[in-house]
Amino acid sequence: MDPSYPPSATARRAAAIARHLAGLSPRDAAAVAAALEPSACLSYAPPESSEPAPAFSPLELRSLLDRHHLRERDWAFRAMEESPLFCQRRSGGKVFVSPDYNEGKEGQREATMRRVGYLARRGVFRGWLTEPGPDAELRKLALLECLGMYDHSLAIKIGVHFFLCFELCYGSLSGAMNLGSATALYDQRLGKGLV
Repeated sequence: MDPSYPPSATARRAAAIARHLAGLSPRDAAAVAAALEPSACLSYAPPESSEPAPAFSPLELRSLLDRHHLRERDWAFRAMEESPLFCQRRSGGKVFVSPDYNEGKEGQREATMRRVGYLARRGVFRGWLTEPGPDAELRKLALLECLGMYDHSLAIKIGVHFFLCFELCYGSLSGAMNLGSATALYDQRLGKGLV
């Protein structure tokens, strides 16, 4: 490891485990090595490779559970699958995306902002503030649900920026809203939210 670069969290954890394992007797080391062998729960095999075909239509079940904006949801998931920002992994012919929690707080925040920028460039948020009506609201909620399935911090970031801040700025909230130790008010005379 180059001493001029600070070690990553992963490297620090690996070094701590290595130091711990180095002090074991040969008999204990063999027992630990046996315990570290791959386990079925740590590998992925698609269910269709070992299970019989379902007795119901998976598409009908999805339609029942998701209810609306299925094409938009699929589009948002594909957009996330196509970008390395979403830490894609391929296994069993499927693509999995999940956040990398090995970064520190600042690293997580920076990664979230890069993901927001990518999604904005892909058009995920197009019309979120300008399209009126129930269908536009349902589309927003469907896409926000997709982002939340990937990473709650991403959904919270988007939710706060698009919903809370928009409401405060344009006065859709009635009266006051308690924000922990601060209070947000909408001033009718000024036409804007005040914290």
